[in-house]
Amino acid sequence: MRWIILLLVLGVFLFGCSAQEPAVVEEVVSEPEPAEEVLEETTREGVAPTPVPEPEDPIVPEEEPVEPEPQPELTDELRELADDNFLESSRVQVFPSFKRLADGESGMYAIALSNQEVFDDLFSVDVTYKKAKDQYQSSISEEEDFASAWVAENVYEDQTIVRGENVYLPVVATVGETSDGKAPAPGVYTFEVEILQAQGDGETPTKVYARAEFTVQVQ
Repeated sequence: MRWIILLLVLGVFLFGCSAQEPAVVEEVVSEPEPAEEVLEETTREGVAPTPVPEPEDPIVPEEEPVEPEPQPELTDELRELADDNFLESSRVQVFPSFKRLADGESGMYAIALSNQEVFDDLFSVDVTYKKAKDQYQSSISEEEDFASAWVAENVYEDQTIVRGENVYLPVVATVGETSDGKAPAPGVYTFEVEILQAQGDGETPTKVYARAEFTVQVQ
């Protein structure tokens, strides 16, 4: 009986010891695989921005300059008239001094210009509208000086005239409509020829040398 009790006690003791020992578990830690080698690292700073093409300006074809119509040549008849009647004491005259023209008609005059200075000089010629009067000598008033257009085609280049020399230039007047599209009132329309000189210094003519008038009688 005693042996049976000892065996039971021994069995309980051995069982308790085996229950207290922890089980040994091998922990397998897997090593991380080596990272793949980066062949080329591109950062935001290292990336060259794609160039954005600037918008091209539209190609506008160049307008060809409008050349003024060539000045008509003075007729032999007018040149002879001016040459025969140009006074030696005059600096400038216009021949004939007046013409009768209807609406839409054109008339040519001759400007006779003489350099009476003691030196060669540079001269300019300008033709402008001055005034208009009806058959009763009353002024013809308009909102615009529409008659300025009648002589607008007369454009002259500055020219050097030798002292004592005479030159002859054409001037054309073309009767046109008023600013409101009506025929011009009958009357006498006066235009002025102004001559400027450069006073021998070769610069742009600025000094008034002489003036002359011619008229258009509108029927």
